[in-house]
Amino acid sequence: MKSKIVLGTLVVGFCGILLVSYGKEIKKEQVSADSFVSKEKKEPIFPTLNRPESYNHSNNEVVSIPEIITPVTSRSAINEAATKEELTTRMLNSIDFFSNAKGQLSYNSFNNNGISYTTDFVMNKSNMNLTYEETNFDIKEDKLRSAGMTGISEKYVTTFDSKNFTAYNLVGDEVSERVDQFLEVSPEQMGSSNSNQNGGLEDKISLTETGEPIYELKYEPNYLTYSKQSLLPEDLTLGILKDFDKWEIVSNEEFAGIQTKRIEGQLNEEYRKRYLSETFIMNVDPMAGILLRFESYLGTEVKEQMIVNDIELNSVLSRDMFITTKEEVANEK
Repeated sequence: MKSKIVLGTLVVGFCGILLVSYGKEIKKEQVSADSFVSKEKKEPIFPTLNRPESYNHSNNEVVSIPEIITPVTSRSAINEAATKEELTTRMLNSIDFFSNAKGQLSYNSFNNNGISYTTDFVMNKSNMNLTYEETNFDIKEDKLRSAGMTGISEKYVTTFDSKNFTAYNLVGDEVSERVDQFLEVSPEQMGSSNSNQNGGLEDKISLTETGEPIYELKYEPNYLTYSKQSLLPEDLTLGILKDFDKWEIVSNEEFAGIQTKRIEGQLNEEYRKRYLSETFIMNVDPMAGILLRFESYLGTEVKEQMIVNDIELNSVLSRDMFITTKEEVANEK
């Protein structure tokens, strides 16, 4: 059974011309996740929730969320990824290696648009998928003009609740629901329907007859927005780390309280143009595959930067960390 494709789930990617989402090919406009802004509409783009047809939204039944949510994943049961192949495969499938995450990341672009933002996030994927993200932009009028954008709100909130199939955006003072399309199969079936879902780089990348790359994305059940670049870093993995001869694992390094693998390398031609940079560094958790830091450089000057300021994986979460109703979201204004 074929699934319908939602463009909103794809525009957060850094890489590629063609993407395959859950087994279907689709063209992708070159929209960077660092700005997360549509070139045409000049407004934020958020992943769109797909609700199964079997879900009856009119029955008004609300599934309660436990007051305490305990993790089911233990880091002690996970082997560390050591080689390039193991590490990139772990990064492409990172959401399989932790139960929940909470923390904060910052993004800074030191190129022409100069857009910076901070995202506080908490997500849970054991027993139920819950997500809450609050992103605050540091946007000045001169930055907006240089980037050709106007009227962008400085605060965005996104939520997701898989038990009640609710998902909301708060942009400025306006709350909207992120549900406008349906799946012909359930999200659980979708995640396991493709044999390449758990694969590595060679499973995820193929070429069209004209030589254009096709990238297959991991099914991501939490509909993450800005936090996805850390928690499921498939975009940079597919875009930059696919060239094994251009980077090395240089050391073990503690970052944000986690023992990481430090990667250093040369950007390929596409990313040199995109980031106005030549080299890059990454810090990757070899257990969970999450990205703790990405920085691109021109000489010694940082041009693009994503840093996780703090993070906890597989911790005990409480109900009040999540906002799931439209009324609760509206109160975040």
